[in-house]
Amino acid sequence: MNVALDSSQLVTRQKRSLLGFLKGVYVPAVSIVAMLVVGNWLAARSQFDPLIIARNPRIHFPTGKENLAGVDGLTESEAQLASDVIRKGLSRQSNSNGILFLGDSQTLGIVDETPGDLTTPQWVQVLLARRSHGPDAPVVILGSLPGLTMPEFLLRLVASDQRNPNPPRVVIGAVQVREWRALKVRDSIASMAATPRIRGTLNDLAALNPDLSQANAVLLGSSRASRSSELAERDPGHGAIAGRYEEFCQRLADRIPLFRMRSSLYARTQVDYMRFQNWLLNIHSESKRHLPATTYNASLQLLELSIRYAQSRNITMVLYLSPVRPIETSPIPISDVAKFREDVGDLCGKYQVTCLDYTNLIPDDLWMSFAANRGDTREMDFSHFTGAAHKLLAQHLVADAGALSLENSR
Repeated sequence: MNVALDSSQLVTRQKRSLLGFLKGVYVPAVSIVAMLVVGNWLAARSQFDPLIIARNPRIHFPTGKENLAGVDGLTESEAQLASDVIRKGLSRQSNSNGILFLGDSQTLGIVDETPGDLTTPQWVQVLLARRSHGPDAPVVILGSLPGLTMPEFLLRLVASDQRNPNPPRVVIGAVQVREWRALKVRDSIASMAATPRIRGTLNDLAALNPDLSQANAVLLGSSRASRSSELAERDPGHGAIAGRYEEFCQRLADRIPLFRMRSSLYARTQVDYMRFQNWLLNIHSESKRHLPATTYNASLQLLELSIRYAQSRNITMVLYLSPVRPIETSPIPISDVAKFREDVGDLCGKYQVTCLDYTNLIPDDLWMSFAANRGDTREMDFSHFTGAAHKLLAQHLVADAGALSLENSR
């Protein structure tokens, strides 16, 4: 009887041990496999074009492959210059007369495109080339990105200046009020800012400008390598080990689709979440949305820090306030636009920086036609305009700032 009982207890213990083994090994293994399978599916789903996922299909973003020769009076050489602005972007090599163009998607997208339409940076390149001939003609280097925030504006300015053998001597900055709602920095820009040279420049910039505390907090927190940089400063040996370990983990993670596509997956999740939130709260593109005071004040300080950096590097900065659609249904409250114009204008006056107020430059008939889109279930667009508007803006920009700054960068 005792032997039978002992055998029963032994079997029970073996079952418990087996269950413990399954819990300790099988469940985690199956979870990992499930994560990889689901992760691969999510990663495949996250492969999207950030220029088109959340926009109206009537907006076209030129690729630089369009056939422009002979259209709107463009010569073959002018057409090539215009194409190079888009096609080469920040990788475009400049001469001693380079011009960095920074802005958001308004500088990149064309509504209801017709053959030969160019964006504002492309027209600036063409118009300046017509004024100046020869090897020293200005070269426009496009640094614009959809949704470019002010910390990204500053980081791209610093990176362009620090990484190029012939850094741009002029910066044209399109300052957009709607982008002051956020302070995000996408991974591609954060990793670029994490290089030792740029990181050191950012640390020095923060140390020299302690009065801009909000800007510095955003700037120094924007790099993924901020913790590693701090360790490296305290203990160079430890920093080197931490850097190598982080690099190894990064290479390992990049082999797994779920982690390799994490930035795109995060962006996709954000877009889907915003769509659901807008549907739930009945928020539309016409809904008024005030600028948060925290992000607004930090953005203003980041603009000031950008100006200080440019002046310390003998870079001429030309800013313009991006056009806002002049209608009452605009989602940007009039009071916010007025404050934005006053604050940026005062800041430019303080540092004697050229600031062109183009808030009301583009008439309503050169923006997207609402009448042609009323039957569409998509949201109305208040940010992008037609090719004719791009040309008008570039003409004003070159006329108002060209003789003063754009052609005197050497």
